[in-house]
Amino acid sequence: KDFRPYSMWNHPDEFEYVVTVAKMVDDGRCTPWLARMKPGDPLKILGPLGAFTLRRPLHPHLTFVGTGTGVVPLRSMIKDLISTGEIHDRDVTLLFGVRSQIDLFGVPEFERWAKEFPRFRYVPTLSRPAPGWHGATGRVTKHLAEMDLPVDTMQAYLCGNGQMITDAIELLESKGLGKRTRRI
Repeated sequence: KDFRPYSMWNHPDEFEYVVTVAKMVDDGRCTPWLARMKPGDPLKILGPLGAFTLRRPLHPHLTFVGTGTGVVPLRSMIKDLISTGEIHDRDVTLLFGVRSQIDLFGVPEFERWAKEFPRFRYVPTLSRPAPGWHGATGRVTKHLAEMDLPVDTMQAYLCGNGQMITDAIELLESKGLGKRTRRI
C-alpha cells in the first residue's frame, strides 16, 4: 500500500466526517485517485500521526503563518483555542498566503472568527492578486517582517511551502525568537 500524509481540517469536536484539503497536482501520486473520489466513497485512514500541535503552556501572543494547504493544521489549532476558550486570553494572528484569490479557502470561517473574537486577526495575503484585490499582497514573510513581534511573549507556528518556513525561521531568529524555534 502507498500512504500519503494529509492534515485534517477537523478539530476533535468536528468528527461527523473527516475533511482534508489537497492541492491537485498534475501527475501527482494521489491526484488521479482523489479526482475520481465522490462524497461518500469509502476511504481507509491511519492516524492521526505527527507532533505538530499547540505547545502548552501557551504564550500571550500566538502567530500562525501558513501557505497553501499548510493552513489546514493551523486552522485546527485555532479552532482548539476557540473550543477551550483560550482565544480570549491572547492575541492570535493568522497570516494565510496563497497565489491568487481563487486559491483562498476557509475565508468565511476565518472572517467570522475575526469578527467574533476581537483578539484574533486574519490576514489573507496574495502573491499574485487579480485587479481589484484590496487585501494584503506579496509573500507572508513580508508581512511577518513588518509586524511588531513581541518575541519574549510569543509562539509562532509555521506550515506550508518549505522556502517560506526557512525564510520565516530566519526572520524570527533575527528578531530574537531563535532560542525557542523548533522545527518538526
